[in-house]
Amino acid sequence: MLEIPDNISKFITNMSSEIEAIKHTFVSTTEKEKDSFKPFAVFFSDPDTKSFVITSRPIYDANDYYTAVSEMLFAYSANDSEAVLFAVDSNKEINGVTHDLLEVYMACNDYCAIFSFPYSLDDNLKFHWNENLFDTHSMETLEKAYDTSGQFHASLEIFEALYLHTHMRIQHFDIGKLKSFYDANNFNYAHLLEHSSKQTTLTL
Repeated sequence: MLEIPDNISKFITNMSSEIEAIKHTFVSTTEKEKDSFKPFAVFFSDPDTKSFVITSRPIYDANDYYTAVSEMLFAYSANDSEAVLFAVDSNKEINGVTHDLLEVYMACNDYCAIFSFPYSLDDNLKFHWNENLFDTHSMETLEKAYDTSGQFHASLEIFEALYLHTHMRIQHFDIGKLKSFYDANNFNYAHLLEHSSKQTTLTL
């Protein structure tokens, strides 16, 4: 079972519940179709309030993946966010064995961590969490692991994008212009504080 550091509650009050909700959605999506979960972000205006959620547009290749991630994260400054949860379907080598895993990043101006949830699917798409391999990394511990194994490059790329957007001092887009961009490029989002959304039910 994954332990969530106590100090995270000052950034996102119901962190355990938020992660469990992402895990539940991930299972229901993945059991319908393998590799169908798109990058997904939840933005918080304060520790108790979700302000904006977004699911990625279609992604065409590895380079486009990081472009789409950055486009999603512009919502952080546009919504004057204080924290974000960012979830992706990934794979990593753990003890010499490659595992599929859900990665949930938590980032804000003062803190960044990644929660790793390895899983397996059988031939009938029956889902199983490999709880004995659940893990948590801060930016510092991930950098140490990367120095020795070289297996965490994708995680570091996303950490760097999160750091950039959570420390951005200029609001490059107001939320109206950004939502117009998301509409034109097939992102799926909900602006929770305005009770307005592109779609009422997000497709993950």
